Amino acid sequence: MTPTNPASGPTATEPGGPQQAAPDGACAWVEGRGPDACRFRSLSGFFTRTLELDELIQAASAFVHALVRARTVRLWLFRRGGQRLVSREFDPAAPDGVSEIVISPDVGPVGFAAQNRQSLNLGPSGEDERFATYDPPYTAALVVPLLRRGASLGVIECLDKADGGRFTAAEQSALESVSEDMAVAIENAQLYFDTRRKSLERAVLLEVGRAIALPLSLPQVLEAIMDQLRRIVHYDAAAIYLLDRETHEVLSEASRGYPPEMAEAFKLLEGEGIVGWVAKTGDSVIVADTAKDRRYVAARHSTRSEMACPIASQGRIIGVFNLENDDPDAYHDGHLEFLKTFASQAAAAIERARLLDAALEARNLEKELEIARGIQASFLPEKPPAMPGLDLYGINLSYGEVGGDYYDFIPIVDSQLGLAIGDVSGKGVAAALLMATFRASSP
Repeated sequence: MTPTNPASGPTATEPGGPQQAAPDGACAWVEGRGPDACRFRSLSGFFTRTLELDELIQAASAFVHALVRARTVRLWLFRRGGQRLVSREFDPAAPDGVSEIVISPDVGPVGFAAQNRQSLNLGPSGEDERFATYDPPYTAALVVPLLRRGASLGVIECLDKADGGRFTAAEQSALESVSEDMAVAIENAQLYFDTRRKSLERAVLLEVGRAIALPLSLPQVLEAIMDQLRRIVHYDAAAIYLLDRETHEVLSEASRGYPPEMAEAFKLLEGEGIVGWVAKTGDSVIVADTAKDRRYVAARHSTRSEMACPIASQGRIIGVFNLENDDPDAYHDGHLEFLKTFASQAAAAIERARLLDAALEARNLEKELEIARGIQASFLPEKPPAMPGLDLYGINLSYGEVGGDYYDFIPIVDSQLGLAIGDVSGKGVAAALLMATFRASSP
């Protein structure tokens, strides 16, 4: 997800700022003016104005701050098919203006509310043995699931009332009611985000398709692929590895974001590291925490998560895409799905570039051999000498483009003529070079 103007406005954990910026009517609930008025004036009037997911999260956090006067508000959303809960918070100090907190869906009150689709209104964290070790500790917690069509999209977490004490039953009821509207808005924003992402993916794939049709060399194709990939999937470091079937080495042919001194880490054998494992098995992989994966080869000390995907052509593995990120659990199934589609397009571009390079190499070799034929011909007599009473002829027909056969007419005295014939062992360029060396050393 790409943040929209993340540096503007206070963060979701600053109770003083977002309350002032909350929509009109956000506090009407707790002041006794009724839920319908509050929902009409706030949710219906504000949450439907944007389909940008990050803007919506910011607005929802500000709204909840004002509604229940919590010191900390987080909106947790499921990622990777329910395997992670992620809270995105606006942080101007972060590289892209957003910091993420990632937890397992079975952790603390947040995980309990998400999995059981049940609200929690808790006192100090030590009072409930189930959540005694939850970090950060709290004096009060109000956790409400975001439910849509019976499924849990995530959780609203409110920690510590601004004026102390526990959250009231009225505040819990208010938050549970507005959570329905938030869930609808979040689902719409996620669908909108997915639609835009797929549209951009199609545009990138079209660019790769155009690259296939261009007469580009392999290095040019690989650089173009790296440029297009970053438009869809963020990475702090990435590399395209190509497989050498003869040596079983997996060598990086294009890379971004790696320090120069780590060049040796780009030389792997099949089965070594995450990249080598993908090259050997043909399976894609998402590593949420590289510190916990024994296959990881530390090419960058700042890498926290990694995603790798095979590049295959006609059922044969020819290489591997490898993306690394400085944040843990940065990649999800949507990223991998796109990378697989992208890899099939990239494979066609790589194979075509290889064929083009091979054709150019063959053409250059033909030119070199033509020059070699001319040099070899210069070592042979232009025409046989005239000898009274003799008809002399000579011709050299090489088995290949060039060869090691040689003949010459050598005058000895006026009435005597020497005939030299040489047949160098072997064929082709090597034999021709040996013959040329011999001829050049002859007087």
